[in-house]
Amino acid sequence: MKTKALGAAALRRARLEQTALFLSDNCPVDLTNPVSCPLHDLRRLAVSERQKWVAGLTLKDLKYLVQYHETCAIERRRNQPPRPRRVRKTLNVER
Repeated sequence: MKTKALGAAALRRARLEQTALFLSDNCPVDLTNPVSCPLHDLRRLAVSERQKWVAGLTLKDLKYLVQYHETCAIERRRNQPPRPRRVRKTLNVER
C-alpha cells in the first residue's frame, strides 16, 4: 500500500514539474513574458537551468506556482477584450 502512495506522489510531482516547465517557456495566455510574472527572470535561462530550478522546488512551491498561473490566466483572459466573431460564409445551394 505504501508503494502505491509513493508512486502516486511521484506521478503528481512529475506532472507539476512538467506543468511548471511548460509555464517557464512563456505565458500561455498570450505567449509573452510579462514583467509582473514571477517566472519572468527564469524564462531568460536555458532549458537545462530551468529544469534544475524546477527540480529544486518543494512540492508545496510547485503546487503554488501552478495554481498562481492558473488563477492569473483566468484573470488575464477575463480582462481581454472579446475577440471578433468570424462570420461563416454560406454557399448558395438550392435544395
